[in-house]
Amino acid sequence: MVQLLVSKGGFCCFVSGEEGGFCCFVSGEEGGFCCFVSGEEGGFCCFVIGEEGGFCCFVIGEEGGFCCFVIGEEGGFCCFVIGD
Repeated sequence: MVQLLVSKGGFCCFVSGEEGGFCCFVSGEEGGFCCFVSGEEGGFCCFVIGEEGGFCCFVIGEEGGFCCFVIGEEGGFCCFVIGD
């Protein structure tokens, strides 16, 4: 299971396997990345870039999770994945 969504120079990918987890990355003038691998108990990782944007990623248990990204006030993207 992989979900890829591209918006304003960033991407979010979800990978589901025996342990599950996700990796999110955004590139831009300020740059940055956040990666987290989750087991059965789930977890989360958050990262903020600059004053105008950033992203927050969550994975919950084995049933799915979500990743949201916002840049400034004008837009961004949010992608969802549930189950296998």
